[in-house]
Amino acid sequence: MSHIEKQRQIFESNKNYILKLFNWREWNGKAYQSNGQYESLMYERGIEYLESSMYSWEAKMLAQDELFWKWWKNQWNLRDAALVREIPNMPHVYTVQMYMHHHSVDQMFQYPSASMMEESYAKMIGEFNDKHNQKKSHA
Repeated sequence: MSHIEKQRQIFESNKNYILKLFNWREWNGKAYQSNGQYESLMYERGIEYLESSMYSWEAKMLAQDELFWKWWKNQWNLRDAALVREIPNMPHVYTVQMYMHHHSVDQMFQYPSASMMEESYAKMIGEFNDKHNQKKSHA
């Protein structure tokens, strides 16, 4: 088994542990009871992160970039892994608060790499040029 496959198994195991532990009854006024809703929460936090840490046009561009979402999911998984190690040592009443805190945007101190941003810019410029050239050819 490759290192990546092992990491995927660990991340999936951590996610299942968290889903089971919290039973996802209600969090922040929303019910998160299934895997799909867990993914939805991850997505919502990703959008919040983009909107709070960069210009609007950059956030819109990266929100459509597969590379950003792979990076974001990895960051989320790393946080889950750290929490799974910490949670057994704390009273259950604090676990949801701890989870919310660790996944809040203001606790995110990592940023996408320069190469990811450059690749996204290049993709955006290419799409802009394609659209612009299409309009010229139809005029």
